[in-house]
Amino acid sequence: MKAFAALYRRLESSTATSDKRAALADYFGNAPAADAAWALWFLAGNKLARIANASELRDWTAERARLPAWLVESSYHHVGDLAETAALLVEDPPPTVQEDRPLRAWVEEVLRPVAGAAPALRRAAVLGAWAELSGHERLMFNKLITGALRVGVSTRLVQQSLSDVSGVELAVIAQRMHGWKPSAQALQALLDPAGG
Repeated sequence: MKAFAALYRRLESSTATSDKRAALADYFGNAPAADAAWALWFLAGNKLARIANASELRDWTAERARLPAWLVESSYHHVGDLAETAALLVEDPPPTVQEDRPLRAWVEEVLRPVAGAAPALRRAAVLGAWAELSGHERLMFNKLITGALRVGVSTRLVQQSLSDVSGVELAVIAQRMHGWKPSAQALQALLDPAGG
């Protein structure tokens, strides 16, 4: 998750297309295939089923941060983004607790299993994640659970960076992405210069 959160920070901190393309190429050139596959899926505009609605996220933030609900609400109105508000108000875990669980594991083992589950299961998953994640990773997690991940890059720019990394023509990348599902094998086929 740390690498995907770092990519998000790089993308959000720049307005230059060339910088964003370079950040994407760096990420896709170095990330494990299973993580890169999920990153591509999210960057192409796909979303998970929502894990937390706004009311739940406010309540869980107040509970985890040990703050009154009115203060969470007031903070949200000041910040303007509930995912960011929750990331800021929840305390970082001790450094010994922080494990760099891969993006693939967060999606496949934590988030997807609780999508549409009873509120108690979703709450436990979110509070458990917050106990494990610090600052930027927690913000990324919150963006994923609320469906609010927007990074200011087009699918075409993502495809151009994949072309840069793989040497596969942009038009071929775009064609191969139709109906594409995230997995390490699918990403390897997508980027295979020999035709995957």
